[in-house]
Amino acid sequence: MLSLLSVIGYNQLPRFKTIISSGFSDNVQSKGKLLVKSHHVINVKEIILVNDAIRLEKWMLAINRQGFIPKKSSRICNIHFLKTDFVDSPGGSYKLKLKPNTVPSVFPGRPVASTSIFSESPVHQSDVLNTTPTKKRPLLSSSDDDNKDKSWVWSWTETKMPKATSSPILFTPSKKMRSEISFPVSPKIPASTPTKYKKQIRLLKQKLRRREATIKNMKGLLDNLKNIGMLNDDSEDMLLGMFEGISSDIFKNQIKNAARAAKGHRYSLEIKQFALTLHYYSPKAYAYCRSILSLPNISAIRNWTSSVNAEPGFLTEVFDALKTLSPADKHCNLILDAMAIRKQIVWDKKNSKYVGFSDYGNELDLEGTNTPATEVLVFMLVSLNGKWKVPVGYVFQNKISASTQAELINSALTISHNVGLKVWGVTCDGAFTNFSSMKILGCSFDNIDNYDDLKCWFDHPVTTEKVFFIPDPCHMVKLARNTLGNNKTLISNDGAVKWSYIDQLFEVQNQLSLKFANKLSQAHVKWQNNKMKVKLAAQTLSASTADALTFLKNMHMDNFHNVDATVIFCRNIDRLFDFLNTRNPFGKGFKSPIFPSNIDFLESVVVPIVQYLFSLKIQNQSKNLQFVHTTNKKSFVIGFAIATKSILSIAKALFHETPHFKYVLSYKFSQDHIEILFSRFRQKFGSNNNPNILQFKTALKQILMKNAITCKTNGNCNTFDNDVFGDLLEFKWNRKKENLNDFDEIDEIEDKIDEDIINRMTLLNSSNKTMIKAKENILYYITGYIVKKVCKIIDCNSCITSLTENINEHDYSLPLRHKQFVLLKNQGGLVITSICVFRIIKETEISFLYYTNHLSNINIKNLDKKIISHVINKFVLDHSIFKNLSCENVEILERPHKLVLITLLVKKFLSVRLHSYGKQFSSDLLNPVSKRQKLTKTILFYNQ
Repeated sequence: MLSLLSVIGYNQLPRFKTIISSGFSDNVQSKGKLLVKSHHVINVKEIILVNDAIRLEKWMLAINRQGFIPKKSSRICNIHFLKTDFVDSPGGSYKLKLKPNTVPSVFPGRPVASTSIFSESPVHQSDVLNTTPTKKRPLLSSSDDDNKDKSWVWSWTETKMPKATSSPILFTPSKKMRSEISFPVSPKIPASTPTKYKKQIRLLKQKLRRREATIKNMKGLLDNLKNIGMLNDDSEDMLLGMFEGISSDIFKNQIKNAARAAKGHRYSLEIKQFALTLHYYSPKAYAYCRSILSLPNISAIRNWTSSVNAEPGFLTEVFDALKTLSPADKHCNLILDAMAIRKQIVWDKKNSKYVGFSDYGNELDLEGTNTPATEVLVFMLVSLNGKWKVPVGYVFQNKISASTQAELINSALTISHNVGLKVWGVTCDGAFTNFSSMKILGCSFDNIDNYDDLKCWFDHPVTTEKVFFIPDPCHMVKLARNTLGNNKTLISNDGAVKWSYIDQLFEVQNQLSLKFANKLSQAHVKWQNNKMKVKLAAQTLSASTADALTFLKNMHMDNFHNVDATVIFCRNIDRLFDFLNTRNPFGKGFKSPIFPSNIDFLESVVVPIVQYLFSLKIQNQSKNLQFVHTTNKKSFVIGFAIATKSILSIAKALFHETPHFKYVLSYKFSQDHIEILFSRFRQKFGSNNNPNILQFKTALKQILMKNAITCKTNGNCNTFDNDVFGDLLEFKWNRKKENLNDFDEIDEIEDKIDEDIINRMTLLNSSNKTMIKAKENILYYITGYIVKKVCKIIDCNSCITSLTENINEHDYSLPLRHKQFVLLKNQGGLVITSICVFRIIKETEISFLYYTNHLSNINIKNLDKKIISHVINKFVLDHSIFKNLSCENVEILERPHKLVLITLLVKKFLSVRLHSYGKQFSSDLLNPVSKRQKLTKTILFYNQ
């Protein structure tokens, strides 16, 4: 429709919403508005504004509507104009432009005069514009056709104009399936948004965006409130109505905590979730936001995190939460995969032990207590009918064995069954350990020559029902690409499948600097540097690559004459991957979900593709042809076959046993879910692609809590859904014991140190007096730091005095041998401690060496508590220790200050000593030559 006043330029008139039209029966009338269906709309921006009041009067006379007053928003249909009223656009463009001084003259139902009342030229019926196209515009036209009749752009009628049935804009027909396979129509799933509401939704979204932009600057709004001087209830309600979502929550939080002291702040669940998510991404960004907004203290976030029990093994709290699900949502799939972690030993103060060693939970010792962990094996459950996906367990390992992994899988299935979950399958990648584990559990796929002989299931350890093995399709695509890329040629029944055709296609596109509608790039053909990227493999062996090769063959381009076998291979891999990766309930073709009505047809289409993979051959070292599935390159053939058979079997069983399942999405069985979880682990603190054990535990705890953590887009796989990861556990405050009174657990630990053995320790009691003297000086130097820290947390003057030594400036005797280094370093700021403190610290070091067998075994549980217990038992009754201690105002039930001092000194020293040795052990013994910094700097110097 044309903008009436935009054409005429009469902008002074008031605005209105009426649409000018003919008003006859072929239009739709609703609430005083005449809406014209299927007529062409001219872009108002294309029209030249002319300030012509005389022309407006002519338009009003031609419209001839009683009581009509035009406004700026008035519109008129293009059907009321003649063919000659429009500018003849070069090339037959469908965009209509009016000529100057044009007036509407065509009104169906009125007699068409032989002469227009506003023009001197005669008007013919053939000039009346009909917006229904009768011919399609050709996609390509040559200069030879410039003089031909352009009736393919518009058609003209000599009689009364019929109803408009379609838009004059010409569209390219929808792409048809290139294959000859005719897919059945999937059952229609009612759309959640009717078409008639789409425009209204679009307008509402636009209105919402504008409103959010208006209230985005909250600080300016708060400053305005401060200028007013008060904020009553009415104004508060008015302002809160302007916000929604997290903006509203932050605003309410600011108002609620504005007049409260820092310790009296209270936060809603939404604010806690926002704080946890922001701190997860960047503690520095959180600290900055906290300086502006009222947000929880960082110590509060640490406390909430520590309330979650996420020790190695299977997570009891998570299974307790899954127990409350409805029976319809308890159908799920088990996914397992390993993630590399940093090889590092760290002191865990909370658990009183060194962590970083292999740990299977429940104090199981399967790889040796002193074997450093190099990866973490994570178990995850994904719902088949709902929106939940959650990690349920993990273990730290160093190259786990197949038998151990099989036992862990059985444990996961057993625990899942105990809480009412029905696990239909187990998904993992194509690693040798994974396939070996499945063989141990009961699967059989060795010496198999066809699809029907595969046994892709094993018995459930509790119910003996079938549990199916699903190799991850994404890894199978990468293995297929790797096999073709490494061997260069595969032999099929259709001919030779060659990687060289893909290389040559890339070279042709590179020369043209354009692409034949595919994604091939340098990263695709040089895939060795990007082996882990799934999208590179999927885009290489795709239908778009096959289409490009077919096009070049049809053009008779050199070196592309025998591409048929390669095209078939790419299409088969692409179709099989689409079938095993369906995630849209409205998908079509190979991307269609599995319905009860189409499962037999899909099986009849997909199984021949699997049989095609079994027919592939490869040339062995002796130059003889051998079937791929009988060589060590068989993983992708066997993997695709097992995944196809397992998913079809699960779908049949689901439709038979659970009628509420209307369809099955094969994406639910993909390993992408756990890969995305790993990506979220690596996003801790912004970017941490190599976390250690403590960092992994912290990230897992926060993911399990209420959060809004999302995944980055440049990982090994892409995110295709917004399903929640974790988000199960509520925020709880973890009450801690008072440090000064936490002696109960220490008293329970028995002291079993043989004093004769301690006295014979090699390091401090060896014949090398120089080493003894050197270490005593270092210990005495550390003792000054310990005393300085302890003095900050005690308030008894007598205790503080007993920790330090009075310095007599007129004492000219030689200093004790353990003080020489401190006196050398001291320039007035070092603390000179008493001999009692030095004896306690020295005994603590001796105990540390004893319990760790002279540092040969540091993986000892409750190491610090055992040392504290020994030192206390040795010195608490020694009258030479703090003999001048004279504390006043000691209550009857209060611990003796002597006991408190000994405990504090030992704890503070151990916190320094144990943490320091953990770093030394990791840097000097585990990773003596670190390549990380050198390689990182090399990459930076290459400007990559």
